[in-house]
Amino acid sequence: MGEPREEDGIVIEITTTVATEEEAVRLAESLVTGGLVACATLRSVRSLYRWQGSLCDEPEFELTLKTHRSRAAQVEERLRAVHPYDNPAILRGSVASANPDYSQWVAACTRREPDS
Repeated sequence: MGEPREEDGIVIEITTTVATEEEAVRLAESLVTGGLVACATLRSVRSLYRWQGSLCDEPEFELTLKTHRSRAAQVEERLRAVHPYDNPAILRGSVASANPDYSQWVAACTRREPDS
């Protein structure tokens, strides 16, 4: 491990899941075109979880959203407002280290002033 760089810690990953690919694309497009995230990665996954006393085994789509740390709270707020689930998983993780060029790209994509 080298010395910490200025770019380290500015990229945040936020993960959530939705039931369909269409919902995943809709959320991703909205966040990317709105300048809240630089990139969204969508994956088909299988989720096992307990909900309302029952064990569920469902296909889902996982979104991993890459944003600048200054936008993370806005991304989470937007997800809570538009997410189709009653109780969505919205998980935030700091990226300890990232390619400096990638970090700068994320910062450039999310540089817009926050909405009033």
